[in-house]
Amino acid sequence: MTETSQTDAPNEQRRRFHRVPVLWSGRLDRGEDETRCRILNLSPAGAKLQVEDVEPWHRRVRLLSHHFGELTGHIVWRNHDQVGVAFTEPPVSVVQAMDGFLPEAAPAGA
Repeated sequence: MTETSQTDAPNEQRRRFHRVPVLWSGRLDRGEDETRCRILNLSPAGAKLQVEDVEPWHRRVRLLSHHFGELTGHIVWRNHDQVGVAFTEPPVSVVQAMDGFLPEAAPAGA
């Protein structure tokens, strides 16, 4: 009998929350500088972004958009011109910041 690790599971099964596809412009503040980004999807726990530059990344960031204002987080992965950001705010606060755009903070698959 073979065991399946969590990393072998499809991404949607590993995620805590359902992601909503979007195509919004934004800015990623890395402390000493800021870069433009395209927000590709969002959930109460994080976001997938396409970034314009590939300079070394700081782990702590602020994601800014006229759709929701500002959310703080940290980079959890990077693949070429895309990064994943995990928000540091509680999921319910992210849902409130999105003003009804995101579904209630229910786990994926629920």
